Amino acid sequence: MYPSSQKPYAGIFVLNQYNHLKQLKDLNVDLFTMKRTFTNVVGSLFKYFSLAIKFIPKYFKHYDIIHLHYFFPLIILASIYKRFNKKTKLVVTFHGSDIKAKMNNKLVRKVFKFFARDIDFAIAVGKDLSNDIETRLGIKVNAIISAGVDKNTFYPIPKTEKLYDYIFVGSFIHRKGVDIVINAIKTVNDNDISFCFVGSGPYANALKELSNSHNIHIFENQTQDELRQLYNASKFFLFPSRDEPFGLVATEALYCGTPIIVSKVGGLKEQMKERVNGFFATTQDEVERTILQLKDCDELTYRELKNEAIKSNKEFSLEHICSQLHEIYHTLAKQ
Repeated sequence: MYPSSQKPYAGIFVLNQYNHLKQLKDLNVDLFTMKRTFTNVVGSLFKYFSLAIKFIPKYFKHYDIIHLHYFFPLIILASIYKRFNKKTKLVVTFHGSDIKAKMNNKLVRKVFKFFARDIDFAIAVGKDLSNDIETRLGIKVNAIISAGVDKNTFYPIPKTEKLYDYIFVGSFIHRKGVDIVINAIKTVNDNDISFCFVGSGPYANALKELSNSHNIHIFENQTQDELRQLYNASKFFLFPSRDEPFGLVATEALYCGTPIIVSKVGGLKEQMKERVNGFFATTQDEVERTILQLKDCDELTYRELKNEAIKSNKEFSLEHICSQLHEIYHTLAKQ
């Protein structure tokens, strides 16, 4: 998936990786994308059919490596390409919903197991996701590599005023746990505590209604620079997601020096060190309790959390991720 006018920053990591990799002199990188747009079933079918038509000229070009982000259903195009270009190596990065949401039907899973056999190097963005891939598709995951955060985009801004106590960044959907935060705000019912929400989705109206009676600020379609400013203007990043293969937004917050409060699931639990760079809060009760406890967080404790946040997750930098991909490409090309 790739940014569109409807979702200008969806899949921005693909663009970031491409821009970084094409700067490397020994790589000749091409980009083929499908923009992320909201469509109904008929619209989605037309979108994928159009994509397949646009891909036809690619069959007549030779690539040493094809790196596919998001397995379903684009693996079909990549697999067909390999039929015509048998020496080409296929790398696939699985991001989560391409397995967890799309591979539940037995027939669909059986069909896509067939295409998965053409993968030469499988990458998962998180350890838990890796297990799901191996269980559902019966293939080996070769590496755990996240999408990567650009340290030149997300970084601490000294002396930034803390306008918000908590910031939530992500789609306003049930899976992301935004409803948990909404219900916690209602229960805590303290207008001295301010909340910032960045995103869009089905819970947007509930948030707007709640903002009439509570200290809530809502932002949509923020640029990367605007998002950096909001992370820096917030004391804590709050994200009780129910399912998160990696959770890139948590790393973005940490890179800005914002301690995180996240659920103990998926890739989030790989990023958080309890009471070092943040706190675990999975259920509504835990979120409420953490919000109230941190209201009295003293300056020294917060400074220590902030400093640890800044030092966290350096292995997930865009530079380090692209270095790993660079090595994988060369190893496969030599084969």
